Amino acid sequence: MKLSSRIPGDWTPSPWSKRVEDLKRQAATGGKPLIDLTVSSPLSVGIQWEGSGILQALQESEPWMNWKPDACGSLRAREAVSRFLIRGEFVCDAGRLLLLPGTSDAYSLLFKVLCDPREVILVPRPGYPLLDVLASLENLECASYGLNLVDGAWRIDWESLNAAPHAKILLVVNPNNPTGSVLSLEEWERLVSYCVAREMAIVVDEVFCDFPLDDMPVVPWNDYASRVPLFRLNGLSKSAGLPQVKLSWIWVGCPEADFSPLMAALEYVADAYLGLSALAESLAPVLLQNQAPYRDRVLERMHVNLDVARKALGSKVDDMPVPQGGWYLSFRCEGLDDEAFALELATEDGVLVLPGYFFDFAEDGWIVLSLLALPDVFSAGVEKIAKRLLQ
Repeated sequence: MKLSSRIPGDWTPSPWSKRVEDLKRQAATGGKPLIDLTVSSPLSVGIQWEGSGILQALQESEPWMNWKPDACGSLRAREAVSRFLIRGEFVCDAGRLLLLPGTSDAYSLLFKVLCDPREVILVPRPGYPLLDVLASLENLECASYGLNLVDGAWRIDWESLNAAPHAKILLVVNPNNPTGSVLSLEEWERLVSYCVAREMAIVVDEVFCDFPLDDMPVVPWNDYASRVPLFRLNGLSKSAGLPQVKLSWIWVGCPEADFSPLMAALEYVADAYLGLSALAESLAPVLLQNQAPYRDRVLERMHVNLDVARKALGSKVDDMPVPQGGWYLSFRCEGLDDEAFALELATEDGVLVLPGYFFDFAEDGWIVLSLLALPDVFSAGVEKIAKRLLQ
């Protein structure tokens, strides 16, 4: 049977991926323990939701067994998200929100509504490879614009952006994964003008926005949305550390004349799937209202580990830009083969890191670490990395 062309034709894992799978399998059956500095979920490293109010929230909510389907998600849940998003001068009406099971579902919905098959979307490089997969599954083409390291900070490569092909959507991941970089207000203004001139929509992935490691600029979202179609994506997976609850949202912004037909189109597609769980909708208000203690524990862990990494590795690497948000740290050693180094670390030292090629860094030699590991585990792993860099 011939499969869709949207499905990869080659499932062969990279040497690094295969070696990591083998080592994890061995460790799980009594083999050499691993120091995992690739961990992506706080749940797996002791930062868990302290949710004594979850059962009470279910009891106090509308009976979730009596489900009343709504393509946008229940009004009660959308109002909870609206309250959570209102910060500073940002105005967030529940009528501009759609709830979905995850941010991948949000991307899929927007791709269906905004793009025809084979059209182009622009994605940042370095960036998370899942974006390419999601675009391919919707029969779309990806083109990239670069992020360059300038005076120790990641900035948009405007030359690459101006040279990019015509596209329907410009994707921004803010804070970026894996660089941890955050766009400045000057960059935002130029991006909005760029998209207005080219009649492009902006999709902003904000899944790491609740974990700032530095001051983040206050973006005038409502003003930008009066000029260009603008969609903000986030969800409980990162914000509340509960990916298993399966609830995300899209904030829909655009010039007022376009809002009604755009929202009708989004609801049309969402109604065809109705993928959101009523249980997730019932939990959303209490989870969002009580999110701060979880967020603070994650931030505390990140700051501790970031300080350890900078002290242990700072003098041994060529570039280590300080992340502004998110929970990843990237560093670069000139002349280093990142995949070979990651393989050597895993095989010889039992330390798992992410090689930079995984994120399409422009240069070789980039290594990415998660800042989530338990502090003693993280410290031990970073010490092994430092020793191997000196060899």
